[in-house]
Amino acid sequence: MKPILLQGHERSITQIKYNREGDLLFTVAKDPIVNVWYSVNGERLGTYMGHTGAVWCVDADWDTKHVLTGSADNSCRLWDCETGKQLALLKTNSAVRTCGFDFGGNIIMFSTDKQMGYQCFSGEVLVNVKEHSRQINDIQLSRDMTMFVTASKDNTAKLFDSTTLEHQKTFRTERPVNSAALSPNYDHVLPFGL
Repeated sequence: MKPILLQGHERSITQIKYNREGDLLFTVAKDPIVNVWYSVNGERLGTYMGHTGAVWCVDADWDTKHVLTGSADNSCRLWDCETGKQLALLKTNSAVRTCGFDFGGNIIMFSTDKQMGYQCFSGEVLVNVKEHSRQINDIQLSRDMTMFVTASKDNTAKLFDSTTLEHQKTFRTERPVNSAALSPNYDHVLPFGL
């Protein structure tokens, strides 16, 4: 397998995300640029322009009609995937760190710096797994939700079983890993960093 080098950002990658079909790959970084690429050959299809700060997160809805992004410019933006047109702008009081669609694509969620750290529910910790030696930057589920991959400042991406939390495999890099994604179509893990 030959690696594909994607060059479309001026600063380090903050998150990468496949669409459900696995034919598109979305990248965001510590710059205001949101890119979409063909995953098979690395060809850049387009750029979503509008953010004025670092973009922390990206998600595509179930049928890849819409793209959602969150940024340090205190906004969450909804885009038409095909045209790149901004459809909605949600202003927040602090940076948007995470964002996503529900399965139907009708509901969005996002969290901001001021919201982070609050528990959604209370309960006891059932399992505590410590496989990384430094901060975890990103966690993404596989399409079938049987596995997830973590990206860490310890220069690794790690694959886990979603049910047992058993560590399956480690992918080592020379630099901190900001984001990692699991291909929905192939047995590929994509770690991205500085």
